[in-house]
Amino acid sequence: MSEQTPLTRGPQAAAHRTPSAAWPRREAEPLPQAPGAHVEIDVTDEAVRTDGGRVVIDLTPGDRGSAKAQLTSPLGLLVLCNVLNVLDAGLTILWIDMDVAVEGNPIVDTIGFPAKVVGVAIGSWIVYRVRPRVLWLPIVVLAAVNAYHLLGAVWFVLLPTLG
Repeated sequence: MSEQTPLTRGPQAAAHRTPSAAWPRREAEPLPQAPGAHVEIDVTDEAVRTDGGRVVIDLTPGDRGSAKAQLTSPLGLLVLCNVLNVLDAGLTILWIDMDVAVEGNPIVDTIGFPAKVVGVAIGSWIVYRVRPRVLWLPIVVLAAVNAYHLLGAVWFVLLPTLG
């Protein structure tokens, strides 16, 4: 029976990972599996990267290229939050210019829309860095506000022109 190097963790592990001439090369043994178990790993090109001379394989499930995966990523949430905010600001300015509405937020009425957009961008970036999943809250609120804007467009713009 051949002598095997024990698997270790910590500082000693690095020494065991470095091949040397004293270590005989041998084929890796298959992992033990439960009877009837099946293991399948799908490795794509974007899941493999080099990191300081090591090859790192990302085995997280899911398709990183899909629209849902990109939209629900923390960066996607940040972008969506700011797009909805700019849409809200633009539609509010449109309604105010048409004399259909007034700004209901006294802070935005005082500081103006550019400051609102910049303030939300800075605040959402901080949330993105600290707790990115919390970005769902302003996204839901801004989506409701934009739905209200679109409902107003149907009610005040489209319906009067049709009737």
